[in-house]
Amino acid sequence: MLNQFRCPYVTTNYDDYLDARLNIAPSKIRTNGDDSLGAIRTPLICRPEQFKTTALDEDNCVIHLHGSVTDPSSLVFTTHQYLEHYSDERVISFLTDLFQHYVVLFVG
Repeated sequence: MLNQFRCPYVTTNYDDYLDARLNIAPSKIRTNGDDSLGAIRTPLICRPEQFKTTALDEDNCVIHLHGSVTDPSSLVFTTHQYLEHYSDERVISFLTDLFQHYVVLFVG
């Protein structure tokens, strides 16, 4: 049902709930459900170097702001990690663009 909205999802959750519902494979590759010729494949977005506003134009893209369980080294847990993460210019730029140019719905 979520994929009917055809919008990007930005989450602070580490889990793969959205990824599973939007057919993002645990191998860190999103696919349209099969690996046949013509399958749509894009990387799972869970690291600051991947936070590009162009991803927000992609239907059903999931951006994990605090990392993803499928990439344990990307997880942001400690106070030090949070401070470092949110002082990263790539994160600041991404969030600035997100809130300036998109409608954001907070859930939960």
